[in-house]
Amino acid sequence: MEIKKAKKIGLFTAISMLIASVIGIGIFLRNQGIFAINDNNSIGILLSWGIGTITALATAYSFAEISTSAKGKAGLGSWAEKLLGKKFGYFVKLNFPLFYLSLLGAVLAFFMGDAFFFLIGQEDVHFGWIGLFSLGFAVFIYIINYCSIKVSGVISIVANVSKFVPIVAIIIISIVFSIINNDAGFFNPETTTPDIVPPPINITGLLAAVPSVLFAFDSFLVVGNLSDDIIRPKKNVPIAVVLGISICAIIYILITIAQILVMNGNALTFFQGIFPELDPSVIKGLSITMNIIITIAVIGVVNTIAAGTIRAHSVIINDKIAFFAPSIDFLSRKAFGKYKNENSTGFISAVFVFLFYWIILMIPSSIVGPNGNDHYLDWISNFPTLFFFLIYGLVILGGFINRFTKKVEVTMIKGFTFASIIAILFILFIFAYSFFYTNIAEPIINPNKLKNSLGLFHNSTISGGIISNQEGAFIFAGFLLWFISLPFINLGFRKLFKMNNKFLNKSTL
Repeated sequence: MEIKKAKKIGLFTAISMLIASVIGIGIFLRNQGIFAINDNNSIGILLSWGIGTITALATAYSFAEISTSAKGKAGLGSWAEKLLGKKFGYFVKLNFPLFYLSLLGAVLAFFMGDAFFFLIGQEDVHFGWIGLFSLGFAVFIYIINYCSIKVSGVISIVANVSKFVPIVAIIIISIVFSIINNDAGFFNPETTTPDIVPPPINITGLLAAVPSVLFAFDSFLVVGNLSDDIIRPKKNVPIAVVLGISICAIIYILITIAQILVMNGNALTFFQGIFPELDPSVIKGLSITMNIIITIAVIGVVNTIAAGTIRAHSVIINDKIAFFAPSIDFLSRKAFGKYKNENSTGFISAVFVFLFYWIILMIPSSIVGPNGNDHYLDWISNFPTLFFFLIYGLVILGGFINRFTKKVEVTMIKGFTFASIIAILFILFIFAYSFFYTNIAEPIINPNKLKNSLGLFHNSTISGGIISNQEGAFIFAGFLLWFISLPFINLGFRKLFKMNNKFLNKSTL
């Protein structure tokens, strides 16, 4: 028993892994897009973050109760099945690893490569080299998470400690700078004069920025897929989710206020904007330091996503949910032999599906313009978050109904009813706005308007331009169709391969 327990992680490590998966590249670089969409209006920026933060907190608090409905590597899929039935549970169990985790992991891997090449001063290198580096390093991270969840936990702790250094520095320096400097921030006396008219609040921009805010909060439920690896999961998983997301929310709001005070949403140029009179070598040193920390932060996110992805894939393979489960099981036995364990199939499946999405993302990102860019990646990165927040809302609705039917045994949390109502209403509104306005109405009204807020590192128009509303809508529709049809495609292939006994005999035990 002691040996088995030693292989598991405790509450502190679980919280660290959650924070590492949530606080990554979003708060350091995504704010520049949120600032741009809101036309640099301070109130609009805060309202975007306010809506997103309330949604994330209400969602996390709701899952403190929902997560007690079942435990295991399926995480969200198990909770969905318990509360909303086997068919919906199947939809979530399949899409969570095959769409959400794998697509998000592939996008973040590219951003990790982006950050590394930016760090070494090669931001203008062809995007193809970034993609190849991302592939190799991501597979390395997957291998680490397959071999040891303990090592994965250590990586998360190191990533957390590293990222808190610039966060604290940005918050303190910006507040001090804004108070003593009359030319910047909320304390600028010129903003009270009649000659200075602050930009008006852009309601459409305010709401359009919310998915980016949710992206910054997302992946907090990955810890649910690690419940079998966590000591006392029924107690510690809910605590990790609520406490972890609360810590993230506080950090996000503080650093956003800090960036508003100096009106700079890009952490890479933050210190350069505040101290332009410093020696260029000092500015370069600060920039390199920030780049190192951002790179470590992104590695921390990719690491935790990889841990959850392997275990979620193990569920759909070991439980024979995915149509390719027999083939993966066959490969696992051949590759690992007597060293095969319960995560071997999940590891192989996760790597293959990662490669699938890597190819899909690599092609358009590397062929556009002379050197490629990350505009498509930035736009696509919102989709897993947006689609699965809708899933979160539906599962929370199931938990809300269960409060009255009491069909599923859960540990009742005080305040769940209020939090679940807030979460459901906000999630439905955000999804409806993004679906009907951002991806239908706006592309019809302004089809050729460019999405100027896209791009994290390779975001200059010189590198190949920026996608239009119409192009963005087509990409959104394609991924939404893939998300909806994936479970049905899987069922179709299952029926097809059941008819082909020769194939099954080759692949099964």
